[in-house]
Amino acid sequence: MSELQRLIDLTLAERSYRLRFPPLLEARYEKDTEAARRRSLKQALLASLVVYASFEFDLWYIAPDIRHWDPFVRLGISAVLLAGALVQSFRLSAWIRETIPFGVAVLVALHIGAQVLGSHSAAGIHILYTFPLLIVFTNLFGQLIFPFSVALSALVGVIFLFVLHALKEISWAEQLNAGLVMLSTIGITLLGNYRLERQQRQTYLLSLQETLRREALSKVNRRLRQLTFSDYLTDLANRRRLEQVLEEVWRAPNGNSQPLGILMVDVDHFKAFNDRYGHLSGDACLQTVAKILRAHMRSGVDVVARYGGEEFVVVMPDQTLLSTVRTGERIRLAVEDAALPHEVSPYQVVTVSIGVASASIADIANPETLIAQADAALYAAKEAGRNRVFPPLSSVIEPTQEIYSNK
Repeated sequence: MSELQRLIDLTLAERSYRLRFPPLLEARYEKDTEAARRRSLKQALLASLVVYASFEFDLWYIAPDIRHWDPFVRLGISAVLLAGALVQSFRLSAWIRETIPFGVAVLVALHIGAQVLGSHSAAGIHILYTFPLLIVFTNLFGQLIFPFSVALSALVGVIFLFVLHALKEISWAEQLNAGLVMLSTIGITLLGNYRLERQQRQTYLLSLQETLRREALSKVNRRLRQLTFSDYLTDLANRRRLEQVLEEVWRAPNGNSQPLGILMVDVDHFKAFNDRYGHLSGDACLQTVAKILRAHMRSGVDVVARYGGEEFVVVMPDQTLLSTVRTGERIRLAVEDAALPHEVSPYQVVTVSIGVASASIADIANPETLIAQADAALYAAKEAGRNRVFPPLSSVIEPTQEIYSNK
């Protein structure tokens, strides 16, 4: 289980009232939700711009005595609102991203306070009830994150109380009523804000948990498929995968006219090597030979498989006998140059014998026939003294040169 999965399980089981996750999980949450959060804040700021601007029309009727300055203040704050919405299109730090709507809301609260205190109209007192509307809008619709909602509610509450205290036109009972409405609005919206954010975070955790489980299951399935078609020791293709590859090559459209090269590779005196050095050293020897074979393959084209024991098979599509023999000779020299000690061998190092076969697919009845030809060539290489490729490169080059010389 990964550290992230462990943290998710612990957090879900803990059922804590804290909103913030452990650092690693919080960083993942910020990364995964940052783009959606910016879009949400941008939409909320644009919507608040429309609502905020529309209140100017109402103000002309209930507070006509502040028309000479209020539109200019509203226009300035509207410009800040629009700029804040546009800035959300860019990737920002979480602190700056959340501070922008917070700062704009504070400006709006100050503007409302200035309107209430600046108007001497009898109906102007009703502007006071715009404060609760601001709290509802920012805490629920705009949905500032909870710490910012608490700070904003406290700051707007202080501004409201200052304005309320400064008003001499309303009675003590009316002030108490307005204060209770404001306090209730703050309490209810903060509770709603907390519950919404908590639900969002819980939903995210459950979604991330399911995503990680699917990824883990997919990884296990891939590994199982790999084990099904690969050799556990060398990580090469196994015999089942080899048979599948040969079947695919044989059935490939328009592939019958192309030659197919096969190398049958056998580690010389391997049983004696195991007896002398032990099976762990034998495994290490096979792994080294496998790495050498893989290093000489064309990536994405050739396939090398462990055929059984110390035998390997290399499938080389579109390779003539000459090119296949040359590859086999390079492999033989690379194994010999690796200089793995083998005191029981007459060569004193680990060597390989290689049988080569190549033919047009159209001329061969089935893959087994070509494998049998490579196996026969391997037997000939062993009979000739091991540590060699059969047919030898010289016997393949000379007929080729003769063909060109006769042209």
